[in-house]
Amino acid sequence: MEDLPYLLVILDEFAEFKKQFPEQIDKFIQLARVGRSVGMYMVLATQSPSGIVPAQIESNIKFYICLRTANTGESKELIGTTDAFFISRPGRAYVKSSTIYEQIQTFYSKVAYNPDKDSHKQDLEINLVAMNGERINSQFYDKTTGKESESKTEGQILVSEINKLVDAHKFPSAAKVWCDLLPEYLTLSSLEKNYNIP
Repeated sequence: MEDLPYLLVILDEFAEFKKQFPEQIDKFIQLARVGRSVGMYMVLATQSPSGIVPAQIESNIKFYICLRTANTGESKELIGTTDAFFISRPGRAYVKSSTIYEQIQTFYSKVAYNPDKDSHKQDLEINLVAMNGERINSQFYDKTTGKESESKTEGQILVSEINKLVDAHKFPSAAKVWCDLLPEYLTLSSLEKNYNIP
C-alpha cells in the first residue's frame, strides 16, 4: 500500500470544544501521546489556556505560538515569560520550542492585496520547514504581480504563490484521507441511485 501522508489535525477554540464534547478529550490525549509516531500532528488553539489543556496533552506539546495575552500570567504559562502580554503591534507573536524562542509577524489574510503599498515593495520570503521546525530552504517571490491580483486578498495571493512553488518542484499531491463534501442538496432519488437502495 502507498504510505499515508502526514495528517495535521487543527482544532480551533479548544476550550469551547472541551466544554461541549468532554467525552472526546481522551481521543485527543491519545493523539498527543502517539500521534507523531504515526505521522499525525495536532494544532490546538484557545484564547484562554489556563486550566484548559490537560496535563497529558501539555507534556507532549513541542511548539507554542502565542499572540498577545490578556495578562502576564497567561503569557508566562504558555512561553515561560511575560513578553506576550507586552506585544504592542497587531499580528506579532512569540514562537517557543525546546530550541527556538523568537518573535514573528503574522498577517491578516483577508486584507485586500495592494502591490503599490510601501510594505509590498520587497520580495516575500517563503521558508520550507522540516517537521522538526528547522528551515531547510528559502524561496522568494515578487509581491508586485500585476492587475490580475487587484481583487484578491493577501491570503489568496500567498496560497497562489505557494501552489506555483509546489507545481514548479513537482511535489506530489497528498492522498485524501477524508470523504468528499456532501452536495448542497441531497435528494432521496440520488441516494437510491448511488447506493442501490430498493
